[in-house]
Amino acid sequence: MIKRFMSLASGLLSLIAVAVCLTSCDSGVDPSGDIASIVDMPNNAVPADFSTGHPNTIKLYWSDCSRAEGSVTYALYFGNHETPGIIAGQLTDTFYVISGLEDNTTYYWRVEACGEEVCVKSPLWQFTTGDVWMYPLRLGQTWHYRHELRYSNLELDDDGYFIRITTYVDTIHVAVIDDDIVLDGYPGFVVYSSVSGAEAFSYSYLQNRDDGLYYYGGEGTLVFAVPWKASTSAGLGPGGIGVSIFEEVIGSISGEDDAQDIMSKPYLSLVYPLNEGTEWIVTRPEDNDAGWRIGKEVLAQGHAIVYAGTFDCFLIRRYYDRDGDGKWDDDILFYDYIGEQGLLKRTVTYYGISLVEGFEVIGTADITEELSLISYYRALPD
Repeated sequence: MIKRFMSLASGLLSLIAVAVCLTSCDSGVDPSGDIASIVDMPNNAVPADFSTGHPNTIKLYWSDCSRAEGSVTYALYFGNHETPGIIAGQLTDTFYVISGLEDNTTYYWRVEACGEEVCVKSPLWQFTTGDVWMYPLRLGQTWHYRHELRYSNLELDDDGYFIRITTYVDTIHVAVIDDDIVLDGYPGFVVYSSVSGAEAFSYSYLQNRDDGLYYYGGEGTLVFAVPWKASTSAGLGPGGIGVSIFEEVIGSISGEDDAQDIMSKPYLSLVYPLNEGTEWIVTRPEDNDAGWRIGKEVLAQGHAIVYAGTFDCFLIRRYYDRDGDGKWDDDILFYDYIGEQGLLKRTVTYYGISLVEGFEVIGTADITEELSLISYYRALPD
């Protein structure tokens, strides 16, 4: 069975307009009609109502209801029965952390928002704790993604070449095709990725352990690579861009066609359990051929809106130190949206990339790659 998924809340910068977090409320009005006493009913609960598989420590979120002229405070009702009592009052934040929850237990909660003259209670919500969630790798599991590449902030040389393509879209298909491999004494999985209408493909080698998801590299012709630095060249046109969005969860990092790279020091792609604020090193310079340090951080919890629907997710940022100066590079913004279903969305922006036509540099641009889940198939346990 899929193990614990730590359900989710809030977002970062509205999660860059792809995750919608805690923005709307229903109205409650003082019967006296005093407009200054309007208070909105708390809404947009996270974790989602009736969601399951949550950890023993959880962060509850609700919508900001401070629409009134006066201040608004909140009271939190929480318990393991349908008439929970107040556990905290006079709250001014729209979140609250609760720890020490029991495994496999259903909890009920609601929030009361109080303005100057009126209080409004939310509906009663519930969620259930469970076992530790792991990335959903199971034979037969499939995902389909819309892949989009966009150029922005184009700065061309004076000779004024015409940019033929500013947006490129295709579809990526991903499937778990083998669960009968052994990596470092643990069972592993082979994940196959392909592009619609193209011959490009890759195989990736992944492994779930108790402490995280490990990536052992891959092989194939679907080859992309993160730029070494901002001035790295990028070709114009389909397949001509040398930046990656396929590493780890859904693709190969091999450097040559049909090359194989089973790493002796795998990347720690995810840590279990996932918690907001968790940071870790994915790989160190001495453990990869590029000599890079790569890290990740769970920035927030929220709701990701993709073509397949709206899902609870963790927002995870990936950091790169490619020049070895001990600082994270500021010319790459790399975000993953990870949910119970797997990778929901990936957005990567590279700043100041050199554009090449033929053998000539014709200017620079910021380049954004994005994956968005179109559909998925959840394979059932044996």
